[in-house]
Amino acid sequence: MEVTFFQAYIDGMDFVFMDNPMLRNIEKNIYGGGREDILKRMVLFCKATLEVLFCKYTWCVLVIHNIAHQGRGPVSDFRYVDLPQNYIDHFKLHDPGGGEHFNILAAGLKAEDRVVTVSHGYAWELKTKEGGWGLHQIINECDWKLKGIVNGIDAKEWKVALQRETLQTEN
Repeated sequence: MEVTFFQAYIDGMDFVFMDNPMLRNIEKNIYGGGREDILKRMVLFCKATLEVLFCKYTWCVLVIHNIAHQGRGPVSDFRYVDLPQNYIDHFKLHDPGGGEHFNILAAGLKAEDRVVTVSHGYAWELKTKEGGWGLHQIINECDWKLKGIVNGIDAKEWKVALQRETLQTEN
């Protein structure tokens, strides 16, 4: 599949955004589609992300917005990631209620350099059995790389950007 990349260099940092119709909302819902559709979107996103890693010192950051959506399925779903068989253990997760299953978010938590969530409170919640949706043990093991960030915009920066845009429009 073809993925379009957009790049911006802001305040000494490279930002890369990607686009593909498969990555956009389906049925007006970012979590739309069946289980396999969602899994295929996740795999496309992950593979496209790996394609863009062109810097020697690139760090990977996993952002958790809603941990309930993990890319779970039977272990046989590993075939969709198109990786050598020796990587399967990264994706396996044992659930006391459902046994061993495939979990793409579990693999991401284990592999990423940093993990951020949408708030400090949510970062704390993910470490609990109730809030971690079966991933709390992995999250607690990688606690050193977990951080909650403020979910929103910098109002001061946004106001300055709007003023700049207004001045340019008036001129």
